Amino acid sequence: MALKDDRRALMALTKRYGFVLQRQTKHYVFKHEVSDKILVCGKSISDRRGLKNVEAQIKRVLSS
Repeated sequence: MALKDDRRALMALTKRYGFVLQRQTKHYVFKHEVSDKILVCGKSISDRRGLKNVEAQIKRVLSS
């Protein structure tokens, strides 16, 4: 998958869980619309399971 496709998939995944992009420098910083919880993930997903790992991180953030 190309880097642009990874970014598009990452944005769609975070939007599905109710996160909005707050800022971006070397990392993406998302903020949950309802609970104001913060999710930080890297800009480049180099792992083939990268999106699944981000989804698992989202679930951990929302459950805490």
